[in-house]
Amino acid sequence: MRMAKPAGVALSIISEQTARDHFREGKYDDHTVFVIVRDPRIIQQLEEDGQKVPKLTIGGTVSPQDGQAATQVSRRAYVLDNEVPVYSSIAAHGTSVNIQYVPADKDEPLSKYVNL
Repeated sequence: MRMAKPAGVALSIISEQTARDHFREGKYDDHTVFVIVRDPRIIQQLEEDGQKVPKLTIGGTVSPQDGQAATQVSRRAYVLDNEVPVYSSIAAHGTSVNIQYVPADKDEPLSKYVNL
């Protein structure tokens, strides 16, 4: 990731707890922050902590394991059935939840594929 970031853009690879602390302390108030997570519950927790998340983009996800119920929402992304309530909660906070793997792809609302 460090090599992929544009020149002049800061990059911090930190733990979930450190990020939550920094958001809570206002350290990112005057920044645009790009957060990468594996589990949407982390975004849900940030919102429950009072952090406004204007947009959530689902890019690539891990394929579901055998027996896991999931909906394929793009060529590279799946939403597990147990994640749907989490995404619903995130959307209920006013966050736009979209699917887009790369910037050249047209972003689509997650609600096109699962009932939020």
